[in-house]
Amino acid sequence: MKAALLAISFTLLSLSRAPAQDQRIVDSLITELSEAAEDTLKVEILIALGEAYKYNLPDTAMFYFQEALLISEEIESPTYLAYCRRNIGMIKESQGLHDQALEEYFAALAIYEEAGQEHGIAMCYNSIAIVHYLQDSPELCMEYLTRSFEIKQELGDIEGVSNYYINMSALNNAMGRYEEALEYTELSLELFMELGDQHGIATAYGNIGTIQYELKNYQASLENHLKSVEMHKEMNNQDGMVHSLSNIAGLY
Repeated sequence: MKAALLAISFTLLSLSRAPAQDQRIVDSLITELSEAAEDTLKVEILIALGEAYKYNLPDTAMFYFQEALLISEEIESPTYLAYCRRNIGMIKESQGLHDQALEEYFAALAIYEEAGQEHGIAMCYNSIAIVHYLQDSPELCMEYLTRSFEIKQELGDIEGVSNYYINMSALNNAMGRYEEALEYTELSLELFMELGDQHGIATAYGNIGTIQYELKNYQASLENHLKSVEMHKEMNNQDGMVHSLSNIAGLY
């Protein structure tokens, strides 16, 4: 029973949480774009269009982010420049172009570092970590996750810290370090409870169930998967329920 843990599927989780594209908003943005001057407003419209298409039409999103990137360079806006580079990297990553994604992430990182934007630096470290995981480089993944965590902790970013814990849980689980994975998952559960993040809590219970299975604690595994099922049921999350029930079936 190998359940997918949250954070290394962090990108996949983000996809599943992506808002549906609102065509009316997109049409309005396209109208505004045709009337916008080559300035910050146009960059913001292009970025908004890129975000609208990022999860369902990545090639279209790439076009808008690249257009925004060019204008950001012309108006010398490091914030928008870094934002565009990171989003281009995310699209490259989703297309399996990991080396190109890393180039974009490191380019964005350099801009954020020069501008002293700690939140942007932390986001880039996290993105770089995920690519290293996808490239089967767990030690590099752990290094960059930890760099991201240290900044998020300094900023008091509780959600970011909880994501770090769940990421480290997934990474340690993949490396067969089940006790460490369990410790990180329990830490993430505490923070998800503090945040009132029902989806995070349900996922953490499922992750604990998976790790307990690996530790051959089958009763504890079952109990945590049942908690996950109940929470997904309360949220009317059919996919989550199916996933948790599948994990339970694997116990028998």
